[in-house]
Amino acid sequence: MKTIWKYTIPIYDYSEIVVKRNAIPLNVYQEQASISGDYFINVWMLVDEDETDAAYSFFVIGTRHPVLGGANYIGTVHVGRFVWHVFYSRK
Repeated sequence: MKTIWKYTIPIYDYSEIVVKRNAIPLNVYQEQASISGDYFINVWMLVDEDETDAAYSFFVIGTRHPVLGGANYIGTVHVGRFVWHVFYSRK
């Protein structure tokens, strides 16, 4: 069965999470933690719950910074005066 799941990634150059194989990233949005005030990025993905687990790499890249070959664009978030572009690749 396919459903939409929400994952959270930090605003770092690189992070890795485990999701279901063949999951499809749909959208990204920034969010601020209510207590610490830190920002992070939510990623919504279309997930087939019957699939096995797989690692996905996420790259958060500033404007005019190099983009790794083979990375797929998901979306852009605005955090204060910064603009971050979010890409992913399957491992």
